[in-house]
This record gives sequence, C-alpha cells and structure tokens, in this order.
Amino acid sequence: MKKYLVSLLFVSALFAETISIDNFQTDIFSKTTNNLKKIEVSLVFDVNGTVPVYKIKDGLNIVISSFYLEDLFTSKSKESFKELLKTYLKKRHNIEVNSIYIEDMQKKDQVNIDDLVKKIEDLKQKKEK
Repeated sequence: MKKYLVSLLFVSALFAETISIDNFQTDIFSKTTNNLKKIEVSLVFDVNGTVPVYKIKDGLNIVISSFYLEDLFTSKSKESFKELLKTYLKKRHNIEVNSIYIEDMQKKDQVNIDDLVKKIEDLKQKKEK
C-alpha cells in the first residue's frame, strides 16, 4: 500500500508545474482617492500540467481588478483573492491550480506630471526671490 501511495505521489508530481509571474503591474480602483492606482504583484502558481502563462495573466488581470486597493492588502482579502482566482481559472480556462503563493504585493507610487511641474515652478520662483 505504501509503495502504491508513494508511486502515485511521484507520478502526480511529474505532471505538476510551477509558474512564476514576476512584477505584474495593473491599475485598480482606490476608494479613498476615487481614482486608479498602480500595484505590482509577484505570484507563484502550482498547477497541474502545462499551462500557457497568458491565460494565467488574463485571469489575474480580471480578478485583481474586482478588488479595491485598500481591501486587497488585508490578509482576509488576499485569501479571498487567491480563492477567486483559482475558481476563475478553473471555470474560464479549465486550469486546475493547486496553490497560489503571493511573493510580493505593493502599491506603486505614480508621479503626477502636473504636480511635478508645479513644484518645479515653485522652486524657480523661490530661487528668483
């Protein structure tokens, strides 16, 4: 019985694949500022079989945009995000995801060009005085 179980685990491990999505950037809505903010996320997927990365990126882009920026950074929402992504990939692309690991998730600060120009002009005016 043990030999059968070990061989079954070994065979299933042969068909499993690990896919890494590094530095995936997208825009999501922020409740506090009422506009889009850029985030960057790195994920690792344990999947059964060979899976095209573009299908995982498609699912990731769709599912992540259904969350608010502020909510996505809570542990409860991260778990909810992973489960929703697994479900979406299974239903939409028929991809069986065993596990999803979040390696990194961070909000990227965007430079507002208008604010930058205004600050430069203010500095020029201060120097002239």
